[in-house]
Amino acid sequence: MPYPSAADTALFERHGRVHIITGKPYGKDDWNAFDHRSRKIPMEVVD
Repeated sequence: MPYPSAADTALFERHGRVHIITGKPYGKDDWNAFDHRSRKIPMEVVD
């Protein structure tokens, strides 16, 4: 599962409330959502 890099974390602190990080192979379960402090937050994909 993908997690934010140090650069992502710096960006999260300055911009937005929820951030999505995706990863290969870019399927339905290959992403995570994070708040402005880079804490993983629960979200679900709605088809």
